[in-house]
Amino acid sequence: LEQLEQIKLHLITAKRLLDEAENWSLLDAISSGPVSIFADFMEYSRFNKVKLEIMKAKSIYKLIKDDLKRTFYEIPDLNLTGLWFTLDVLFDSLPIDIIRHFKLKAFKNRIEESIYFLDKIIYALKEK
Repeated sequence: LEQLEQIKLHLITAKRLLDEAENWSLLDAISSGPVSIFADFMEYSRFNKVKLEIMKAKSIYKLIKDDLKRTFYEIPDLNLTGLWFTLDVLFDSLPIDIIRHFKLKAFKNRIEESIYFLDKIIYALKEK
């Protein structure tokens, strides 16, 4: 149960960081020049922190996966770094910003689903 709570904390931290990245993403979409580049760097620094939180959650999950009688919603991987960052900084266009922003929102929804299903498992285990 303690490990499940740790996973949940990592996912909650990832969601908070995604909220911050979403704010930077909006600033990036409505700005240009140095402000946009600064927003890109702030946004992608949040993405890197999200990736670390997810990696920590997955490593704990791997340790306890066999002990659980069932699995919860699979922890998703963040695919918004690398090429997206390069495209975003080099071309700094509104269509790329909008596409990335909606991908960010979809990923955040998947993290929220993971937290929800994890909560259900924790609740069921506490009821036993």
